[in-house]
Amino acid sequence: MASTDGYGGLEHRASSALLCARDDLSGRNEDHYRRFLGLASHEYFHGWLVQAIRPAVLGASALDREVLTRDLWVFEGITSYYDDLCLRRAGLTTPAQYLCGVGKELTRLLRRPGRFLQSVAESSEDAWIRLYHPHVNSANFEISYYNKGALLALCLDLSLRLESAGALSLDTVLGRLWQDYGRTGIPLPEGQCVGIVEDLAGSALAGRLQDWITARTDLPLPALLAEMGIALSLRAASGPQDEGGQPAEKTLRAWLGAQWLPHALGVQLRHVQTDSPAEQAGLSPDDILVALDGVRTTAEQLPEQLDAVPEGAALRIQFFRDDILRETRVTPTAPPRDTAWLELLEDVDDVVLARRRAWLEGTGAASETSRCASLPDGG
Repeated sequence: MASTDGYGGLEHRASSALLCARDDLSGRNEDHYRRFLGLASHEYFHGWLVQAIRPAVLGASALDREVLTRDLWVFEGITSYYDDLCLRRAGLTTPAQYLCGVGKELTRLLRRPGRFLQSVAESSEDAWIRLYHPHVNSANFEISYYNKGALLALCLDLSLRLESAGALSLDTVLGRLWQDYGRTGIPLPEGQCVGIVEDLAGSALAGRLQDWITARTDLPLPALLAEMGIALSLRAASGPQDEGGQPAEKTLRAWLGAQWLPHALGVQLRHVQTDSPAEQAGLSPDDILVALDGVRTTAEQLPEQLDAVPEGAALRIQFFRDDILRETRVTPTAPPRDTAWLELLEDVDDVVLARRRAWLEGTGAASETSRCASLPDGG
């Protein structure tokens, strides 16, 4: 189904429902069309992971009460990792375009202070009560198992490849899941994915995986990507619409710590980040900023007005809250380096180049083993 600005999908027992923006299908914007391809890839992948390899805890549900699971990082996170990776391996995107998507994924996580307050397992367990009921402060205390789950799957895939000299990968794990649970129709028990990793790769990696699932901290992406000949860089945002994934010639000098939308009167705050200058000044979501130091502001002008403030200087902000005009003082700070972009390094040896090619193109022993495992009679 196509609508003005819709996006999403839902897998069913033998089908999927997809919703996208009309512009995604118009052919006028390649990035938007790739977004649609990613959605189709995601729901198609669910034909194996969710529809065939089924979670036991959800399959046993009577559908009349909440069912809590800590394993949605498997069913949605791993699927979110593979949706764009499958497009790369199919030749529908370039390596640079794929890595741009990874950079955007990481940027989304880095801009959520909630990553230090909620683990991916806790995000999964809270799905019934939080993920689909977001509010203005959600980013401050929670994450998405889709988002961090995809990056966790990337860490697992690269770790398996590196520690087995290319003999194992996440492809291998999925092949094993298919053999043991997809082909047999046996539902996958809660937590069994970690057990399969332990069986294939040993207790050390399985222990680290368990830590990634339960820890409220960042993942070891920079070091793992470096082993694949990929540089991960962080910079400040270049503006309110900057989603990351690319380098930028110019970045913002001053940071308010808020996201906003245009408003007829000026600027309406949509989100105020924890411990930001905006929060310290007492600003809240839905406040309508109308002027800075007595000069009218708009959504387009606000970034430039903030950049013009001398370092360390405070400014007066006039704003409406509940139709009452108020004023506060805020001191913008240097913006955080929370915008990620990845770069393929050219000066790498043949071993690293082969390792990277096996990952991004789906070649090598690990992928071949997984492919054979998914075919009838293993052939």
